[in-house]
Amino acid sequence: MPTKAAINKLKRDLIIMAEMCENALSSAVMALIDRNEELAGTMIDYDNEIDEMELAVDRDCLRLLSEGGLGGKDLRFVATSMKISSDLERIGDYSVEICEHVLFLVRQRTLLSEIIDFSSLVEQSGQIMRESIRALVENDHKLAWKIIDEHLVIHDEMHLVLKEVLEIMYENPGTIERCVHILAVCKSLERVGDLATNIAEEVIYLVEGKNIRHHIKELHSVGNKIFEGIKIQTSKPNEEEIVIKYKKRSRK
Repeated sequence: MPTKAAINKLKRDLIIMAEMCENALSSAVMALIDRNEELAGTMIDYDNEIDEMELAVDRDCLRLLSEGGLGGKDLRFVATSMKISSDLERIGDYSVEICEHVLFLVRQRTLLSEIIDFSSLVEQSGQIMRESIRALVENDHKLAWKIIDEHLVIHDEMHLVLKEVLEIMYENPGTIERCVHILAVCKSLERVGDLATNIAEEVIYLVEGKNIRHHIKELHSVGNKIFEGIKIQTSKPNEEEIVIKYKKRSRK
């Protein structure tokens, strides 16, 4: 029969993994803003550690389940931990994708400065990630409900970014390849928000025993469509710098 120590170890490992993923995302965003090629490369390698942590959490969960004797909240916690670790691993993967696009944008002399505003998307995705981890660590189901109530703002931000980038590509076709990489970064941030919301749903299940998946109307981002089957063929990139606005402003 599983011991309380084994359950506590699983919780510690899950929290460590969550903190690793939070660090991966914040570092990826920092690499993007600072155009830090070295940091982006380091965080790509860091993903291997997150993958190993996911495997360790899964092994712990399977061992606890195979031993039997779990019931009530402990059983929900073990089952939920496997799902949360999968969501966290995917957040790590999206952080890697951001870093890979950062490497391309840096090498193309792309600056975050004065045309595209996606600061709110960056802030919102980072905030929802931090809040979902806090809800997990503290078993805060009220915070989890707050995340679910507010998460669609990220999709709204993605819609605004998409409109801005499409306007830039229309006005200056020479920026298309780089703008697609920028959109891919924003899409990764949007998906991080979705995965953080999944974690919030699991926290509610863990604390309240309510499975709310598939009972919340999900809005699909317009950004989903742009990556379906899209292939960009470009000539040799021109040498002028594409300038991208990273300046916080209010939107109406």
